Amino acid sequence: MSNADEKRTEKLHRSFDLIEDEFIEEASPSNAKPLLLTQNKIIKRTALIAACACIVAATIPFLILLNKRNTIDEPIGEETVKEIPRFDEPIGEETVKEIPTFDDAQYSALDIANLFSSKGLPMGTATNSYEEVCVAQDKDLNISPIPDKEYLTVYKIKDVKKELDEKELSNFTSDILSRLYERRNMPQPTFEIKQMDFTEYSILDVNVDRGEDIHFSPMISQYSYVNSASFAFRASPTTGPFLLGDAEISMYDSTLSDEQIIANLSVLKKELFYIFDVEFKDVSVSRYYVSDREYPYSITIRFYNSIKETDNTSDSITITFKNTRSFTDISLPQVTISYDQYRDNPYEPIKNVKMIPLAKAEELLYKGYVFGGHSCPICMSSQSPVDFEGYDYVNLEYVRGYKEYSESLPFYAFYKYIGDNDKGHKIFARTYVPAIEVSGYEEYFEAQKSQHK
Repeated sequence: MSNADEKRTEKLHRSFDLIEDEFIEEASPSNAKPLLLTQNKIIKRTALIAACACIVAATIPFLILLNKRNTIDEPIGEETVKEIPRFDEPIGEETVKEIPTFDDAQYSALDIANLFSSKGLPMGTATNSYEEVCVAQDKDLNISPIPDKEYLTVYKIKDVKKELDEKELSNFTSDILSRLYERRNMPQPTFEIKQMDFTEYSILDVNVDRGEDIHFSPMISQYSYVNSASFAFRASPTTGPFLLGDAEISMYDSTLSDEQIIANLSVLKKELFYIFDVEFKDVSVSRYYVSDREYPYSITIRFYNSIKETDNTSDSITITFKNTRSFTDISLPQVTISYDQYRDNPYEPIKNVKMIPLAKAEELLYKGYVFGGHSCPICMSSQSPVDFEGYDYVNLEYVRGYKEYSESLPFYAFYKYIGDNDKGHKIFARTYVPAIEVSGYEEYFEAQKSQHK
């Protein structure tokens, strides 16, 4: 195997554990405006980095998605930001498939704890039961009204996945490359398709012959749920903007407003709509911060169409500008442009479960019956517990675990402002209470106490 193939294979192995979750982020109608993105990514989406990850999203979705899909590796030697996957599913009525409805508890508190622990989510530390979220403004939490529903739907990843189709991927690749290289005034490169088999999954991967064009990296693949095409490059004040047809692609000033960014990308939008042969009417801007950086670590612009509650997939184009090298520079030189075309809906509803009222969730919150952090009241008392009485915001968000805990369940997410960091960003503590009936709270949390005397 060549060094290039080895590097590509290594990269796919590193990213593969997250691929199913990435599909979910993009598939969630929460990414649609009428709904909510976690309320509903692009999870993604929202990144928790070190002590605090700061997120600024321009849309107001129904749920907040805490995972953002990362389509390229950072340069060798650069420290990458690990984003914590959390996925918010649609809260819609299933009209096609009849699913059972339950009034009694279908999950225990231990089941809920296993769901959180299976995700490997940071539980804060061993002594607190909340996560910290940083945002520039309160509105960037993307809080939406709690839906007025009697039942909420539980989802899971489909057991039967769509078969890979090499001919379909070949047509997808050829069409995009022909228009892409036409707009670059370069001959279309050749490509070959290889199947890559992993322990539980297989994908089709396109190897594009770039020749001497080493600074431009097209990557095209097919997964069971999606055809995905992306290309990456650098555009900095020293190298100059990247040219694509009539568009100059760069992000020299990450302090621009959302409106200014969208206006500046109007020409690029037309070029991308032509290259990918699509048109989208909606757009969102998301900013991601790390705790020790004043300016955004990355800014992502997403073009998409708002979708109905009963639809779980939305094709989209994303443009991500990123800066991993400088903590003080306002320019974002690393650029990735991605297009996702969905082949299938990755989710299926499996049951409707009785929704508990907000007042009941508040009672559980004040008792300390919360998840998303370590849940031992004794341990909390020895550190810096947060009193969620008088919390600032509450959202409805879906969380999904891994492996045997792979169902997506709805939660009330409570946010409490706890101060600013040294960069002036607001820090909120966030903790979770199930939004559905759950049994065994007292037994589970008493057991937590006994394990931490």
